[in-house]
Amino acid sequence: MGSITAGSVRHRTLESRPAACGPPFCTGLLRSLLWASPMSHPPRTIRCTSTYASFVGALGNHLRPFPPRVPSVPPFPFATTRAFRHLCRRFADPIDIFIEISISISKSRSNFEPGPDSPRPGDRWGPANALPRRYRGGFPFGIESIPRRGWFGFRETGVGPVLVAFSNLEQVHSRPRLKPSTCFYERLHETMTSLGVLLNECQRSQAAHKKCVRMLLEKRREMGEAFLEELVFHLQHVLLVFKHDAGVERVLGFVVAFVTHREEGREDESDEFLENMLSFLVCIAKAKDKAVRYRVCQLIAGIFNGMEEDAEVSDDLAEEIMSSMLERLQDKVPQVRAQAARALARLQDPGDDATFEHDPIVEAYRHLLACDKNKDVRKAVLASVAIADTTMPDIVDRTSDVNDEVRRVAYHVLAAKVPLQSMKIADRVLVLRRGLGDRVKRVADAAHQLLEHWLKTSAQGDVLKLLGMLDVELYEKEAVVVTEALINLGIVKPMEAAKQAAENGEGLRGVTTHRLLLSEEALLWRVIVEKLDQESQQHGSAAANSLGATAAVEAAVTSDYLEAIESALPATVEEYVAGIEQHAHAGKEFRFTTRQLLELSSRMDMTEATGRVSASKLVAELLQEMPTGEDRTLVADGGDGSWERTLLKMANHVHLESNEFASFMSGIILELFQTWLGNGNLSCNGALWTQVLALLGAYWEIAASTRTASSSVFSSCTMLERLVIPALQHDNHAVRRESMKCLGLYCIVDPTGSTRYFQFFYSAAASKMEAPAVRAAAVSALLDLALLRGFHSVEEYFPAPQADGATEQSLLSLMMGALQERLPEDNAIGLPADEDEPRTVVAEGMAKLLMHLDLMPAGKSFSEEEAARVFSKLVLLYFDSSTENCLRLRQCLSVFFDAFACSSARHHRIICAAFLPSVRKAGWCVAPKRGRGSSGTAQVSRFLIQLLQQPVDSSLGTDAGEDTGHMDLMFKIAVELRSCAPGCYDKEGKAFVAALCKALATVPCDLRERERTFHLYTLAVQLANINTIRADRCARKDLENLQGILHATIPEKHEPMSEEALDELWTIAMQMHSNDVQLQEAPLPFELKEQVMERRTTRLKKARDGSSTIASSDEGPTSDGSDNDFKDCEEYGNENQIDMLHVEKYEEKNRGERTALKENVAL
Repeated sequence: MGSITAGSVRHRTLESRPAACGPPFCTGLLRSLLWASPMSHPPRTIRCTSTYASFVGALGNHLRPFPPRVPSVPPFPFATTRAFRHLCRRFADPIDIFIEISISISKSRSNFEPGPDSPRPGDRWGPANALPRRYRGGFPFGIESIPRRGWFGFRETGVGPVLVAFSNLEQVHSRPRLKPSTCFYERLHETMTSLGVLLNECQRSQAAHKKCVRMLLEKRREMGEAFLEELVFHLQHVLLVFKHDAGVERVLGFVVAFVTHREEGREDESDEFLENMLSFLVCIAKAKDKAVRYRVCQLIAGIFNGMEEDAEVSDDLAEEIMSSMLERLQDKVPQVRAQAARALARLQDPGDDATFEHDPIVEAYRHLLACDKNKDVRKAVLASVAIADTTMPDIVDRTSDVNDEVRRVAYHVLAAKVPLQSMKIADRVLVLRRGLGDRVKRVADAAHQLLEHWLKTSAQGDVLKLLGMLDVELYEKEAVVVTEALINLGIVKPMEAAKQAAENGEGLRGVTTHRLLLSEEALLWRVIVEKLDQESQQHGSAAANSLGATAAVEAAVTSDYLEAIESALPATVEEYVAGIEQHAHAGKEFRFTTRQLLELSSRMDMTEATGRVSASKLVAELLQEMPTGEDRTLVADGGDGSWERTLLKMANHVHLESNEFASFMSGIILELFQTWLGNGNLSCNGALWTQVLALLGAYWEIAASTRTASSSVFSSCTMLERLVIPALQHDNHAVRRESMKCLGLYCIVDPTGSTRYFQFFYSAAASKMEAPAVRAAAVSALLDLALLRGFHSVEEYFPAPQADGATEQSLLSLMMGALQERLPEDNAIGLPADEDEPRTVVAEGMAKLLMHLDLMPAGKSFSEEEAARVFSKLVLLYFDSSTENCLRLRQCLSVFFDAFACSSARHHRIICAAFLPSVRKAGWCVAPKRGRGSSGTAQVSRFLIQLLQQPVDSSLGTDAGEDTGHMDLMFKIAVELRSCAPGCYDKEGKAFVAALCKALATVPCDLRERERTFHLYTLAVQLANINTIRADRCARKDLENLQGILHATIPEKHEPMSEEALDELWTIAMQMHSNDVQLQEAPLPFELKEQVMERRTTRLKKARDGSSTIASSDEGPTSDGSDNDFKDCEEYGNENQIDMLHVEKYEEKNRGERTALKENVAL
């Protein structure tokens, strides 16, 4: 516990205090020591320079206002000439505050003749030999008990210490010797049972709390109404301790336990005392001291949460407490807000409909969960908020909180308060997906505990029942993650499950003899088999890479896993195919189970000819299934293509030879083309066209990614000209989308004869009338080709843009324009907006091109200038508020930026080239946030500086001495500040200057270049003299820090630069700044003062000279073509009423200021 010194007590007062609480806190050193309870701490040694008589007189003066508590002490009848040796020395117990007084009397300077019981030189006031061992070395008397209880002392004699007891200070010099048994033990018992001593005991350990509660109950019965006053007197000093301390927490916990304790047979008396205590705490809840507010809220929270269920408080008091704590929820101190949130937990009102929808406490809780920046407040609210449909979305949202502790608390709250059945299926899946995939181990462990708790309580330990509650058909990926987590927890044991299935004929072994498998059963067995296969491969690799006994052990483990896989799967291929056929013909509700069984085809041995023939027939039958619009499995019916890809993977596994697989698929597609599409009749149903094209695209995709990848597969297929190209003219956008995907796959695999089809992609991507999904497919194909062949190599096949009235544009301009587009609200495709948005596809493709910039031959990919322009556009897109809901876009860019910055020094130069244009444009397009340094310029500037501060990874083969462009960027920033800082007058301009000063001071630079470092130091000194920068404390401090860093590297005897050299340095820096083409395209996000004055002066002169500014009754007002006419009129008022002489004087004054400024910066 930290010490409360006299100075700290002196300046702390309680703003609100009931009349029953006694006098206010004393001020001054002696007063604070006198009234300090045993809870407070004095300094180790306080030396007093006053004599004993003056000290006692001061005590008497301070005690006079409080006769009920401590009577006035008359001056001592004799005076000492020496000061106290020490006062308030700390004893063995570091928590108590006691006084040990040593008095030395100089007989030469005192006329007092001491009596036999009077103090003598060498006497000590304090312990007696008969006291317990813990009190030897100084008896701990509380200051408030010394005048009231009497003083005890002992004197060393030849036969040992002699106890002496004195009733008061008046009789100390003449009182005869008293026996210890008559006075000492009575006063010792009274002192040890006082409130101060009991509270001291409670600080040491919680073991004494029960005993102290009983003793305090006796005290309360003895003292009656005065007990609350006495208790509050001691508590007032504890309320001043803001810092967390174990002793203070034990005392407050003891007070809470005592206040909430209901003595049997005296329940009404206990409830009355509880209400009186709460009334006192509410009265001081508005204290100015933050420590008092914090401790008061903590006590109220502890009392309310510690009350018994049948304990009650009056409605008026409850309303008063709720009003006070709701006000404390807005406190500026986060600790106070957190305790206030805990205090309101039991005051939430569900209302008549039991939804908590109109409860003010719940509304305040929801606001704090969404907006409060302090993690402890959000944690306290999570632990206190009521569980209802109204609050459930807020609790689920905290599972993705930025702070891992808040996320962990959210999972603990869900496990403790929320049953699985009360949550929506989407919320269940979302919570488990976030938690099980969390990067922080503590959060992931909390999510595993939640999953295990739900399994035991809601599913009664049944894994299949738990998976059924997660809707595995709709959330397949999440269900797989949950099953893998159950395997990792040891709840599901794949080896035992496989052996048990083989013995009992269950699982996959019984697909033809027993009932049909449910969706969750099929998914569970698929994950089990995949886990066994993964373990067998790992141990097999370990056995191959080991020698001796280790290799034998790993081989044996691999054999065990392979045997388990054979036990889990059907015995023969015929049984496996029969099981799939049985589920496929059972109806659409078993389509998911059928696909799970098809996924296991790669684990089956297809070497047997009979089994392969039956499997091939089954695949052909399922591939030729016609879409009906009812089943959402097929692509034409709205599926995601997983059914077609699974069938084709099985067909590829069944037909071992590549030519056999190609002929098999070509025959099926040709048959469908003839039967379904009537040999290419565009008037046929669009769903049939979509399904055939989806099969063709899946076939080409698998052929391109497996051993069958060969140009002959595509060139020998006649479906390109007969099926794909005509489909580009179909009226259905889904057909055009699938045909565009197929054409893109063909162009990627066939590099020779596919260039003639590039124009199709360009036309679809540039058409504003095309559907977004079709444009996204075309853009994706173009960027894939650019990544494969080079961006400029692909651009050569497109028509060059004309100078005047051109409708064509370059490929780079086309992509940059797509980054600025927004997806319309009515997405006709029906797919997620972020998946089929051209902007997302372009951003992902551009990020890939920038990452592979060093791998492309020179001239085929972006130049550094083009790369900087693309990078700047991606940065602004990342900070654009319209992309907040584009999760895929944000995730892709966040991963890209970090990887791009640490790849090479060339990438750093690109970031430096994009810095100033991005910062300028951010002032226009990035929304500012609340708080200082949160403008759009500041956000982008800080982000780019963080990227530049990342070191280049030398393991990637980059040269450590290669120029990163950091120093050139610092010179550009200096010129930018020099050109715009003198003319800044509004908050946007000042924010821009402050952000640039912070960036200039934090850009990492190579200080080994002594000459350029000295030049930069000189420019920084010149910039610090600009009035705008000098007026901004943060900007001035940033430049001073930069000067200190640079000055440390400059030689001591370095000569200062002359005016000519300085002019030449500024000229070189300005030339470097002006050569940046991107800066010419990015205007400043604010207006300079001279621009505003020039525009105003022009309009005022027109108003004075001619009548053109006076509009007639039938003519509207004239304008000079400025876009800011109305804005300037609003800002400056009616400018026609301004005196022209005043304007001219103001212009002359500005010219003088600019002239002086130029002299200061030595232009």
